[in-house]
Amino acid sequence: MVASKNNWKTVEIKEEIEDAYNEIIQKQLSTTVWQTGGCKSWYQTKTAKNTTLYPTYSYVFRKDTSKFKKEEHPVS
Repeated sequence: MVASKNNWKTVEIKEEIEDAYNEIIQKQLSTTVWQTGGCKSWYQTKTAKNTTLYPTYSYVFRKDTSKFKKEEHPVS
């Protein structure tokens, strides 16, 4: 793990980075069966936002999240 290798106590995500990432995820989710056709499930909040599922394959998630970009995350 990057944090333990570097002896960091905290790692935070910059708000603008998180917002941009979530916008991409929600756009991808908007065409899935979970978000179209009036589907209701525990994957959605009361306002129908899907905060649980990743919109594509698990191996894509692993690839997309495997690179740590220090410039995007304040550390201490």
